[in-house]
Amino acid sequence: DAASDVSEVATALLVVAVGVHLVALIAYSVMTRAAMGVDRRKLSLLRLVRIQLVTRAVTSVVPGGAAAGPAVGIRLMTNAGVTAIGATTALASAAVVSAFVLNALLWLALVVSIPAFGFNALYVVAALVGIITMMVIGLLLVSLVEGESRIERLVGRLLVRLGRDPHRVLRALRQFGERLEALLADRRLVARLIGWASANWLLDAFSLWLILRAFGISVHPVGVLVAFGVANLLAAVPITPGGVGIVEWAYIPVLVTFGAPLDETALAVAVYRVVQLAFPVVLGALSYAWITIERRIVQPAMS
Repeated sequence: DAASDVSEVATALLVVAVGVHLVALIAYSVMTRAAMGVDRRKLSLLRLVRIQLVTRAVTSVVPGGAAAGPAVGIRLMTNAGVTAIGATTALASAAVVSAFVLNALLWLALVVSIPAFGFNALYVVAALVGIITMMVIGLLLVSLVEGESRIERLVGRLLVRLGRDPHRVLRALRQFGERLEALLADRRLVARLIGWASANWLLDAFSLWLILRAFGISVHPVGVLVAFGVANLLAAVPITPGGVGIVEWAYIPVLVTFGAPLDETALAVAVYRVVQLAFPVVLGALSYAWITIERRIVQPAMS
C-alpha cells in the first residue's frame, strides 16, 4: 500500500518542498551571520551555510548532539577566522531567538486552533517543554548579563576544584557576557534576528504542508503549524539524536486531530523527515568534505 501511495505522489510538490527547506536553512544562516557583528566580515554566507549544515548533521546523528554540534560549528568558524567569542555569541544568540520564535508561533497557533478544532493532550506536553526551555534560557541570560560576578565565582570554584586555571575561562565568560549584553541592547538587530528566525520556521512548516499536499492530504495551515510547533519543541528533549521517534510520534496524532488520514499522514511525515533530517545530514557530510579539501588547498598556498 505504501509503495502504491508513493507512486501516486505529486513529484513536483516534493521538489518544491525540498527547495523551500533549503531556503529555510539559508535563512537560519543569515540570522546567525547577523548575530556575529563585525566578525561576519570574516565569513561569507556560503561558507557559513556549509558550516551550519555540518553542525546540523552532527547534532542529528550523535548522541548528545545538542552539545556536540555547536562545538563542531565553533571550531569550523574559528578555523575560518572568526573569534571564538564571536562564534559562540552568534550561535547562542541564534539558538535563543529561534527557540523564542518557535514558542511564540506555537502559542499563537494554539490560541487560534483550540476553539475551532479542539484540544490534544500533546499540547500540554509541548507547552511544558517550551515553558521550561524558555525559563532556563531566561535565567541563563539574566545570570550572564546581570549576574556575571556570581557566575564567575561559581565557575572559578569549580575549575579550582578540578585543578584547572580559571583565569582564561573567566575572561572568555566575561567577554561573552559583554557581547551578549551589547547584542540584546541593539533593538534593530534583535528585530532582524526575530524576522529571520520566523522565516526559518515558517518556511520549514510550509515545506511540511507542501509534502502533505503532495500526498493529497489537505490540512488547515493552522493545524500544520500546531503539529510543527509541538513536534519541534519535543525534539528539543535530548533523548534520541535528531528527535528520531519522538518527532514522528508527535506529528502524526496531531495532524490526524486536524482531519488528516492516518496511513497517508504516516507516509507523508516519513518523507518529510527524510527531507528535514536525512537530507541535511548528507549535505552536511558533503559540506565537511568540501571545507576539509578547501582548507588543505588554501593553507599550503598561503604558506
